[in-house]
Amino acid sequence: MNLLHQQATDFRPLWRSIAGAIFLGTPHTQSNDPINWQNAGAILRLHSKSKNARIPPTAEIAKRLAKISLSFEQAFDLIPVLSAYETKQTRIGGFLSSKAVLVGPEFAKTNVRYETPVPIDADHDKISCLKIGSTELNSICKFLDETIRQALVRIRRPSDDYVIPAALDQKTVADDEPNELEAVSYASEISKDATHGSTSLGFDIIPLVSDFSVERNDPLLPCYIMPPHPRNRAFFGRTEVLREIRERLLPKKSDKDGIEVDDDGYEIEPTPAMFALCGPGGIGKTQVATEFAHTSKDCYDAIFWLQADEYSKLSQGYTDIAIKLGLVLEDSVDARDPVVVQELVKGWLVNPLKTYKQQEDHQFAGESALARWLLVFDNVDDPNILDDFWPLDYTGTGAVLITSRDPLAKRYIYSEDEPGIILPPFTVKEATDFLLKLTHRESESKNETDAGTAVAERLGGLPLALTQMAGVIERRDLSFAEFLRIFNEEEDVRSKFFKMQIGNGSMRSSRYQHTLDTVWALEKLNKSSSILLDVLSVLDPDGIPEQILTGSMTELDEANITDEYPRTIEGYQDARTELLRSSLIARDRGANRITIHRLVQDGARAKMSDTRFEQVFALTSKLLYAAWPFEDFSFGHRINRWSKCAELFPHVVQLHGFSVRWKNMIADRRRVTETDVEFPKLLVDLGRFNHQRGNSSESTRYLETAMDIYKILQNRSETGPLNEDINNTIKRMVAEIHHDLGCIATETNQPNTALNHFIAFNKAMIEFADGEPQTKDMSLGVSWNELGNAYMMNGEWNSAADCFLRSMETLKQLENFRKVDLSFPQINLGFSYWLQGRLNEADEILSDILAAREEAYGINDRESFMTGKLLHAYGNVKASQGKLTESFEYHIRGLQQYKSTIGGNHHRTADLCVKVSDHYGRLGQYDTAMSLLDQALKIYGEREYYGPEKARALCKKGKLLAVVDKLEESRAYMSQAQVLYRKLKSKEDTHDATDADFDDLIVFWSK
Repeated sequence: MNLLHQQATDFRPLWRSIAGAIFLGTPHTQSNDPINWQNAGAILRLHSKSKNARIPPTAEIAKRLAKISLSFEQAFDLIPVLSAYETKQTRIGGFLSSKAVLVGPEFAKTNVRYETPVPIDADHDKISCLKIGSTELNSICKFLDETIRQALVRIRRPSDDYVIPAALDQKTVADDEPNELEAVSYASEISKDATHGSTSLGFDIIPLVSDFSVERNDPLLPCYIMPPHPRNRAFFGRTEVLREIRERLLPKKSDKDGIEVDDDGYEIEPTPAMFALCGPGGIGKTQVATEFAHTSKDCYDAIFWLQADEYSKLSQGYTDIAIKLGLVLEDSVDARDPVVVQELVKGWLVNPLKTYKQQEDHQFAGESALARWLLVFDNVDDPNILDDFWPLDYTGTGAVLITSRDPLAKRYIYSEDEPGIILPPFTVKEATDFLLKLTHRESESKNETDAGTAVAERLGGLPLALTQMAGVIERRDLSFAEFLRIFNEEEDVRSKFFKMQIGNGSMRSSRYQHTLDTVWALEKLNKSSSILLDVLSVLDPDGIPEQILTGSMTELDEANITDEYPRTIEGYQDARTELLRSSLIARDRGANRITIHRLVQDGARAKMSDTRFEQVFALTSKLLYAAWPFEDFSFGHRINRWSKCAELFPHVVQLHGFSVRWKNMIADRRRVTETDVEFPKLLVDLGRFNHQRGNSSESTRYLETAMDIYKILQNRSETGPLNEDINNTIKRMVAEIHHDLGCIATETNQPNTALNHFIAFNKAMIEFADGEPQTKDMSLGVSWNELGNAYMMNGEWNSAADCFLRSMETLKQLENFRKVDLSFPQINLGFSYWLQGRLNEADEILSDILAAREEAYGINDRESFMTGKLLHAYGNVKASQGKLTESFEYHIRGLQQYKSTIGGNHHRTADLCVKVSDHYGRLGQYDTAMSLLDQALKIYGEREYYGPEKARALCKKGKLLAVVDKLEESRAYMSQAQVLYRKLKSKEDTHDATDADFDDLIVFWSK
């Protein structure tokens, strides 16, 4: 019943059809104490084939069962319930074993408002065997008669429909998942089949499927993520615009359950409240949205401001929401998984409960049980980017505000009408009054006011231009006439200085053809402020950590880039102050972050000569290089640096966007500097980090740019002793790029590409080693391991095994060698032996490295995903040896380890979902097996490079559906699998692919 309510949006008609419920000997308590749940374990023991098997509930299981009980009480509080309990003792176990009343009156009591307790003169086994004419059966019949009578009365009476309790009216992240109680029943089945030497899984397997749905905690309300820039205390005008937004977005009158009603009190079908502010850059869209957010704060329980110009920012924004709202814990696996946090946040937005805990009615008297929220998508350059983040199936308690340069954005958002406006510039009178207010000249003479009108007209009424120019006028103490004369006389400079294109050419408004030409007078800034602004212009504008700007100032002298950039904190603060005073930037003092308008960035870059741009690019690269948390080259995959990398990631990506112009410049230079080498090295580590967190294909572009730069540098590099270190660094980094591109190829099912890159990487590492023992560097050992992986992908098991053995021999030469250093090649060697049928050898080496890792890091460590891969391999070996129970245990442990390190939506996690599904199918637990396959298919999605894995999962699901007699669905899935198989084989093939055929397509670590 709880699962029904977790998907209440889909099953609301079914819920409204429930007139009552009868429970016969059903355990129920809110207690978290395992002692109070002992009888539940006894019931499982009672119905298991091995009566002597002990199934004690753990503290975690007791907590889960108590939570299910609480959710049920919330759901059924207004529904009639009959709770029958036994009065006789039940024998537990075999002959001469103990007896007890398993479900007495207290354990059967559900605590709902309309509950009827009925004692049954029987033990738990016979509680459903009632004699005709017995007192118990008469009581149940009486309950049925009364319940049906009341239901008919409600149907005939024109009253409000029953409303699903808010605590359960919410979807979960994963679809069609079995509940915890279903999972409990599997424990006894697994325990009874355990072979000698294996570990009974008991209750520990319960989280296996249920954990794909993240446990819900009460949201932390009120919750406000406000704009990154401070509120503009000098905000001016836009009264009518704000009135229109408020009329559209502010919460309407509603009944006590948060459902909008008309004047007669009847429910109105919920529709989202939306509004779009469109217009060219600098028109004031963000300022209007900011003013609305701040002035309407008291009307909402939650406000979430999101930078929406890039997908990665929206993804990070949803992560921030999930953490601040309390849906996930900071630095948890779920917090690092963008798919999980997106679904969690959207799920809460759809059904924004204030609390999931039971509350007394009087606590909510006159108050909505649903939170009211405002979601602001700022700078939506491409409205289609919102598809993955838009909360569909509104409950009517939320509002969405969009700002976009695209005037068509109103048509793209999810509404039948076009709610929103194209924000116009100020009228001449508004612009004049605004300028007078900003310059504190409201009481000046008529001549000065008339001159102010001329300035306002000249700037086209653009709020940003007016704001910036007011700062220039104030700072230089100019009259309006003086400013206008200077502005108009420098026409040749103005025409080149700041050409702004709003949208594409066809969308550009002719009235703005001269706007923002030299309006900021950036050339008047002092040298330190100017170079600081130029650096800010090539970083991501939405929150620049000041640590980037100040963390390596003392190292700049050695780099010999420019002496204009501040070298001390005091010098930096002086430069920053001038930019703040001119309103060119804003600062969040609490977070130590700088924000800058995109138009200001464009203006600063537009005035840079090639020489200046090259200087700024090199300086910014140096600052980012110093801030980036590099790690020594090794097998990698440690997750402890990911949070810092994620913070700097958008700024390196932004600089990468300008690298084409910089590459063309360095190609013409005769000398290669150390700074030239550092930027591509930064890109290499950026791509490596992005690949490690699952974005393999996207990472290729950063590595390819780095390769291009190094090739340019190799062509221009001077020979001789002064450049020997630089030349070696370039060769080394080119080799590492081959390594990273090879790793990406292995993750995206490109065996030939992987082999080519890893051959090049291995060859380079052999040259660097020059026959000497590698006592301090793992690189040669890594290269042999990766070359072995490539041979494995190409089905050359023996060649692969030789490479893994050479990797292990090389790694043993390390000065500080530890047994766990052999993890990757030894695990891969185990896979190789398994595929060759050398099962005893595979068992021996996998057992050996598992013991070493458990000794070094503990059981099921979270050091990296490596242990999950090891458990996957060991489970495969045990299965081939016929030790299916041990295989099941290792595969389950591997799945849990993957989920705790790389998360529940990584393709490796999907691989083990498929393996564990096989075990459940073998045990006849088809629902669980099906749910795991569904999770795997969800993870693989539509990404072409996971086609082999997806085809296998489709085939397995088709076969499971056939087993449960869902033949039509089975045929559909089998057909999909066969079509995909033939597509992957790239040839006409009329035979039906077998399990072996599908498995042949799959990379060895996913088999």
